[in-house]
Amino acid sequence: MLVAEDHQSIRELLRLLLSRHGAKVTAVADGQQAMQACADDASYDLLLVDLHMPHLDGLRVINLLRQQGNRIPIICLTADVTVAERQALSWAGADAILLKPIDDNPFAETSTRMRVELGQR
Repeated sequence: MLVAEDHQSIRELLRLLLSRHGAKVTAVADGQQAMQACADDASYDLLLVDLHMPHLDGLRVINLLRQQGNRIPIICLTADVTVAERQALSWAGADAILLKPIDDNPFAETSTRMRVELGQR
């Protein structure tokens, strides 16, 4: 899984939670690095992307990936989301939105549900 999050402590928390569920995690600090990681390795099963990041925000990352035809499942992480942002994320192609602070139970349930719905492990 690929994690794009600008706060190091949250990146480490996500790495820990995902690893606890058996995932191999690559973590990057911004949207530009996420785009490069996706270009370098098309085998990621899931992208967790923060909505608000420097250089290239999560919404722009989702838009660019979908414009390129990349169908990786994407969960957008954010501490706050307006109705307009929710709608924009949905139109852009986000598969789910999770609110921070991150709680292991909804996180695990969302990622498991997405894997089942998408026919993945």
